[in-house]
Amino acid sequence: MRKLFLSLAFLAVVAVPMSAATDGGYSSDHIRAAAQRLNVSADSLAVGDTRMKVKGSTILVRKIDNGDIDFIGIPLFNPAMRRDQPLPIYDFLEYACLDRKFGISSNRLLYKDVTFVKGDWNVLLQLGDSADCSVRSVNDRIYEVQWSRGGKVMADVKVPIRYDVLSLSSRGEMERRFLSGLKSFADKRVAADVLPKDTAGLEEVADNGKRLYMRKGGIYADSRISNSTYYIYTGSNALQPVFSRLFPVQSIGNLIVLPAWEGVADVPMKIRFVCANRKVEELTTTVRQLVGYAVSKGCKPYYGVESNKDGRLVVSLFLYDAKSGYDHVLNVECKTADIATDKLVLTGRGYLYSPTTNVKRR
Repeated sequence: MRKLFLSLAFLAVVAVPMSAATDGGYSSDHIRAAAQRLNVSADSLAVGDTRMKVKGSTILVRKIDNGDIDFIGIPLFNPAMRRDQPLPIYDFLEYACLDRKFGISSNRLLYKDVTFVKGDWNVLLQLGDSADCSVRSVNDRIYEVQWSRGGKVMADVKVPIRYDVLSLSSRGEMERRFLSGLKSFADKRVAADVLPKDTAGLEEVADNGKRLYMRKGGIYADSRISNSTYYIYTGSNALQPVFSRLFPVQSIGNLIVLPAWEGVADVPMKIRFVCANRKVEELTTTVRQLVGYAVSKGCKPYYGVESNKDGRLVVSLFLYDAKSGYDHVLNVECKTADIATDKLVLTGRGYLYSPTTNVKRR
């Protein structure tokens, strides 16, 4: 099990979405530049996607839950396609068209690796998101995007599936923004769905001679990686989330997946983040702060147990963004005897922005 999880974190970063981090109301420097050039303010926008006319062109602006402008571009892909086949190529090409139209950046080398088999940027600007469109991955190395009308191909473009192409930001910048945002983040999630009213919809499981109830979650990449949560009847005959040294796996799983619940204090984390060029940044945070921040950025938490022996529990945590195609991967451990005490601390190391394409079944 240890090889399964740890091996994922050492794989080279290939592609990182443009919307991975925040800095003073914008997801990145180039989104800030676009908003300022086009005089777009987050204050007047609702959370979600907004289409508006700016200087005669339709643009798409995305505002996320924390109030930041996460993306600005000229629509090339319809909402159903984005929903059903989420890929980082969408944001890249839509922002690139915006840049080409309005001259946000003077650095034309940003798009030197974009190859048009047919058509050009002007054709894309004329097509918008009304044409039929398809995206395919060529050997996990190139995105090929094709637009057509009436069965006739209007534009065909190829873009390398590479971090430096798709992100339009350095990996160091993205990591810096994530860690900076994490330090100042206050988790606003509420515990509305923590306590089940009864066992309806829960699966009965046994562990350590006790009867537990599992709310089955999703599976990620491997059947041993999930976000299931666990509950037990207390002396008052009420269901409560499991948090006891008798059930270390279920307790740490609950701690990772669930927001705060009554009677359980937040738990410190001491993480060594391995960043670009093997630079290491040590950070003390908490489970709720880390997971809450990642959730606010669109990630979903999953966990898998690597080992549980000799009084130590080792867990891999995946913070997965399906829409943008990356994971933050952490490998943490604790003493099982410390669970449900004020001595509990999760320690380990983490890797930011590992491409989802690197997460494989082993």
